[in-house]
Amino acid sequence: NDFPSGHSTIGAAVAVGLLLVAPDRLRWLVLPAGALAAGFIGHATQVAGWHRLSGSLGGVLLVLAVASGALLALAQAGLVHPSGHGRVSDRVKGLLVAIGSLLVLLGAVVLAIFVGFPLLSAPEGASSAFLHTAFDALGAGVTVLALVAFAAAIEPYAFGLGDEPPRPGVPEPTARPERAA
Repeated sequence: NDFPSGHSTIGAAVAVGLLLVAPDRLRWLVLPAGALAAGFIGHATQVAGWHRLSGSLGGVLLVLAVASGALLALAQAGLVHPSGHGRVSDRVKGLLVAIGSLLVLLGAVVLAIFVGFPLLSAPEGASSAFLHTAFDALGAGVTVLALVAFAAAIEPYAFGLGDEPPRPGVPEPTARPERAA
């Protein structure tokens, strides 16, 4: 086991990368796919026994920190600007927050059962099963919630030169003359 989980890091990086390169009007489509896939990958690495909760969440947090730093650098270079285009629907965000919250709640309930009712006469491996279930659900839920929060933070902005308003003192590009057929 290593820290952070490479699988979780790659899953979160793909999700965040898609959010950043997708046109802002398509983020409503990219966000659920990316957040749920990253949550599933983090969950799968824990279920397979490759990583612990800390490794899965560490990968997600590493990606969000690097992406935030890169966005800060882009903002300093003038490549981040307000966008009036598409917003992620409140229903989509609400559904993802509900899914993430339910997973966190499920993990917390299973963990509370484990702590509140010691499994002294349970079959061998029962306590391990409770802990794995609790931590797997917590990791997937926190991953989904973290990616929704990141998407909400970048939602009002567009990146790059695509829809950037003209800057004062910079001449507008001229249209190319059409060629005769």
